[in-house]
Amino acid sequence: MADRIDETSGSPARSGVVSRQALDRVRGARRDLHSAAEALREAVNLAPGDDWYQVVRQRLVDLGVVLAAHIEDIEGAEGVYDDLLVQAPWQEAETEILEGEHQAIRDTLDVTLEALEAAREENLEDPSPVRRRVGTLLERLDLHCQREMELVYEVYDTDIGPID
Repeated sequence: MADRIDETSGSPARSGVVSRQALDRVRGARRDLHSAAEALREAVNLAPGDDWYQVVRQRLVDLGVVLAAHIEDIEGAEGVYDDLLVQAPWQEAETEILEGEHQAIRDTLDVTLEALEAAREENLEDPSPVRRRVGTLLERLDLHCQREMELVYEVYDTDIGPID
């Protein structure tokens, strides 16, 4: 049933089909999230130096910006969840869980930034507590992205055929 993918610019939520543009937005957002997460992972694993806290803070801020864009693409007006629920309304509970995870990830990012600032102010030489918080943040993000990908592919693959 691959003919249900809308190759036009029409709104998928209004037309009842999933747009290729919506799927491309999700793929782009996932690439951006992956890149921002990897940049943070690399920064936090650097040997602590004079600018370690600044570099890690900037990577956290960057991740926050990308995460906000991802959430808007997913949850916003005519977002991917709207498209998905047109095709699979029975997945509403799962999308609500994933939306809750978005908030939990944002909260974890905020707490991590606060911990980073506290550690910097205390001039901690060992950034292990910050590294653990960043690890928790990245684990939550990775698990969420995996669950979100599985949901999107399950619905689109099941309902409209393979997307690749």
